[in-house]
Amino acid sequence: MSTPAPFNPDLTCLVPGSPKSVQRLYLEPTGSHEGMLDGAWWPRTRSPATELPGLISTIDAVRGRVLRLVLAATGWDDRPRRLIVGGRAVVAEYLGSQPASLLTAFYARARVDLLVIPPNAGQREAQEAMIQAMSDGARATTAAAAAASWSR
Repeated sequence: MSTPAPFNPDLTCLVPGSPKSVQRLYLEPTGSHEGMLDGAWWPRTRSPATELPGLISTIDAVRGRVLRLVLAATGWDDRPRRLIVGGRAVVAEYLGSQPASLLTAFYARARVDLLVIPPNAGQREAQEAMIQAMSDGARATTAAAAAASWSR
């Protein structure tokens, strides 16, 4: 099976602080949710309050209005339960059962499952992991590798 082309919006508009030369989000463009992952995200920091509003705005624009997020209970500097994005509150849940390398965003029609690349990953490592997350054959391996690097 061929690797789908990653969704590549102008992230300088959708994810604040992202230079055009560094892609920090890959999102499967059709919303088919056929595989284990719908894309990958490489936050700059471990601060949900800093990182999540831009991600939520991007998913809002591409898939639909995000209603709720589920993240791992570990790996983040803090755990805000509500994030204000576009004048509305988005609920964030932090679960011990959620892998550190997975973020799930729920919106009206479905959900988006993203591999989360640790902020301290090198650019080459992060870009390779994001591309692999979009290929069917490497998804489980990529998720396991990213999970291991969250604990470093």
